[in-house]
Parts: sequence; C-alpha cells; structure tokens
Amino acid sequence: MVVAVVIALVSTAALLAFAATQSPGGTASAPHRSRTAVNAAEESEIWASPKTDASQAQATQGDSTITGCLEQQGDRFRLKDANGADAPTSRTWKFGFLKRGRDPIDLVDAGTTTAHHVGTRVRVTGILEDHRMHVRSLIRVADSCD
Repeated sequence: MVVAVVIALVSTAALLAFAATQSPGGTASAPHRSRTAVNAAEESEIWASPKTDASQAQATQGDSTITGCLEQQGDRFRLKDANGADAPTSRTWKFGFLKRGRDPIDLVDAGTTTAHHVGTRVRVTGILEDHRMHVRSLIRVADSCD
C-alpha cells in the first residue's frame, strides 16, 4: 500500500510540473499571467496586420519607396508629384480652400545614370529624411510623367 501511495505522489508531482510548463507563461519559474492578459495578447496578434517578408525587410532597413516624376535643377535631382505611403505632403489655404499637395523630394547620392531618366516617372527606394531621400535604387516605371 505504501508503494501505491508513493507512485501516486510521484505521478501527481510529474503531472503538476508538466502542467506548469504548458501554461501561457512557458515555464514553471515564469511569472503567471492572468487570463485577461493572455486573451489581450492573443487578440492583438489576431488583429495585427500580417507582415510580408518584403515589408519586414523594408521595416528593418528603414527604406521607403516613392514613385514620382524625375526632374533636374542644375546638378541636383528631385522627385515631383511623389506618390507612396511615405511621400511627404503639404496643405495650403491658397484661394481660400484647403488644398493638399505633394512636396518635392530632393534625391541625394542619385548616381551618374540618373540623368538618363529625367522627364520620366521613376520608382526610388532609399532612406527618406526631411524631404531628402538617400537613393539606394532608381527604376524607370514609365517613359513620361503624364
């Protein structure tokens, strides 16, 4: 009878240890999270927008992708009519109505082949800082800006 009690106690201890490692905290030594906290964490994961490999790579590098018309002013290049999630915008009360417009973006480190794309619509990827983009890549997407 003593052997049966010892086996029962050992089995119960093993089950409790196993159950503790399967809890939301992860290990028996981890702090216990309330069910409300666990539900909130699970719900935020469910409703969070899914990250694709491309958006994760872009987020880690800090790159922005903007499409616009490439123009040249002296030895500088700029994007006008810029479109993209990170494209800077401005607001003006010109003519008495609120008008939203796209601000031009100066291209930094554009490279020597950029002059071949002046007057065309291009897609530029790089780091955007205060209306200046440090260019990593520049690709022509249309032969004209129309």
